[in-house]
Amino acid sequence: MSETGRGYSLPYAVDRGVRIGTIIVMSICTVASGLLFVWMIRPQIWYDWLICFLPVLLMLVLFSSNVLELFAVLHIVPEGIAITLFGKTLRRFPAEQIRFLTAIPGNAANDRVNRIAVCDKTLEELTQLGYKTTPRFMRIAKPRWPGEFAESYLYHRSMTVPGEMNFMRKILWLDWAPERLQLLRQMYPDAQWLDCTQKQIFETQLRNAEGEKHGQ
Repeated sequence: MSETGRGYSLPYAVDRGVRIGTIIVMSICTVASGLLFVWMIRPQIWYDWLICFLPVLLMLVLFSSNVLELFAVLHIVPEGIAITLFGKTLRRFPAEQIRFLTAIPGNAANDRVNRIAVCDKTLEELTQLGYKTTPRFMRIAKPRWPGEFAESYLYHRSMTVPGEMNFMRKILWLDWAPERLQLLRQMYPDAQWLDCTQKQIFETQLRNAEGEKHGQ
């Protein structure tokens, strides 16, 4: 992490090893599945080749997302958040849109990486969205813990497209790290923070990080 005088610049990926490992595994799986398909099916007509190409195309999308995140740089400045790649800006999230901060546990869509959700909606608005988007037969009258409906909504949004390179207009996904969240709260004090998980796993990590910092 480098301090620029007006803000901070740091790698987008908190754990670059996760991206590198995912890229290697995807490369091996893509080549192996393509060779296996050709060997077993021996495509003869165009739609056989199309069926073969679609899984490879999906793997290429996942591969590209991880490569971008491996080399991308995150900038946290008073005007807002920006993500750049080799000096070119890929994404901006203005400070006036940063209204709510939370964190979401990792899932298969984002390679099990825990994520910070930077939202342009309030907790109340996300709670309403979470309630409305829950199937009627699964709805409960009231949340069992603070932020339950908001967590449900954001968790399902995090599973739609892998990684931050989905460019979701209303949500900015960042790799979770207690220090990173502390920077965000310091730079954007008007944004509300809430750990929406039932077991408060992220709040616990925050307290531990702050305790270690004060204990030094």
